[in-house]
Amino acid sequence: MTMTRRISVTAMTAALATGGADSSWAIVYTPRGESFSVDLSSLKGPKFTAHWFDPRTSEVQSVATLDQSFNPPGEPDAGNDWILMLVCPRR
Repeated sequence: MTMTRRISVTAMTAALATGGADSSWAIVYTPRGESFSVDLSSLKGPKFTAHWFDPRTSEVQSVATLDQSFNPPGEPDAGNDWILMLVCPRR
């Protein structure tokens, strides 16, 4: 049984991504806090929520504007890692 699926991400530097086999969620990790793009067509449904998770403090921040490009909080630098969480609401 497949629990995850590949998510297409475009980034200038390393970014890791995975998503649910049912296309209802995806997460993207950026180790330096640099912007990246996500192919949102790989997610189920026309609407989804997006949040930034700060692994250093465990704080969660809502993403104000949803499009294919995501820009993590703060300035790109070593140690400014962030996780983007994309979730489609259940119907």
